[in-house]
Parts: sequence; C-alpha cells; structure tokens
Amino acid sequence: MRAMLKRLQVIYRALLMGQLLFLIIVIIVRQQALFSFAANPGVEKMLQLVALVLAFAGYYAGIKNFQRRTERLRAATATPTDKMKAYTAVSIFCWALGEAPVLFSLVCYLLSGNWVFIIFAMLLLFIFAGFFPAKHKVLRELALTETDLLDE
Repeated sequence: MRAMLKRLQVIYRALLMGQLLFLIIVIIVRQQALFSFAANPGVEKMLQLVALVLAFAGYYAGIKNFQRRTERLRAATATPTDKMKAYTAVSIFCWALGEAPVLFSLVCYLLSGNWVFIIFAMLLLFIFAGFFPAKHKVLRELALTETDLLDE
C-alpha cells in the first residue's frame, strides 16, 4: 500500500508540474509573439467570466464529490488496498476538475494577452497545491492506521 501512496503522489506532482510547465510555455510563446491573436474586449470579458464560473464550478463539484466519496470509503469495510484504489480514482477526478480551469485560463491568456488570466491561473495553482496527498492526510481520510500502510 505504501507503493500505491507513492504512485498517487507522483501522479499529483506530474499534474502540478504539467500545469506549471504549460504556464511557462504560454507566457514565453505570448511574449515572444510566436502566437498573436487580437481578442475583442467584449469577448475578453466574457472569457474572464467563463474562467471564473468554470473555476468555482470545478472546485465545488470536485470537493463535494471528494468529500462524499471519501466519507463512504471511511465507513466501508473494504481492505486498505481496495480503499486506496478507490481513493486514487476519486483524487484524480477531483484534481482533473481543478486542473481544467487553470488550463482554460492559460489558453485565454494565450488568446488575449491579458495578464488577469495568468494571475487567475496562478491563484488556482496555489489552491491546487493544497490538495497534495500527504501520508497523514490519506490515512485520516480513509480511517486507516500506520500499520495498515505497512501491512500491504
């Protein structure tokens, strides 16, 4: 089970690093004028609103789904390995709902050149960083003990 936790942490780090790498690439591409697209100011405002709604909806749905499913996992009588497998699936789904608004904001920056989208994406990345699956957090959310982690 320790290996499953390490794998989950690697997946999380890969998702976070992918977003950060995309952030850097988008800024470089836009600043070097490798891609230019003049967005209409009205469209830009609409994209800001869509990014905001997408972020709130994504995080709300992801967190609520995560809480509901981890409560069921905590109460389940499944083996620690089965709980960890289900927790991995729930976590990846939650992270995907958090990653989508970041990527959308970065694409909006690429299209418009408006730094508001970069600032918003960075804010969302800070929120995303709080979802790291630390060992103590996973054990608490699944109602497992340290020995469960070592046994399997």
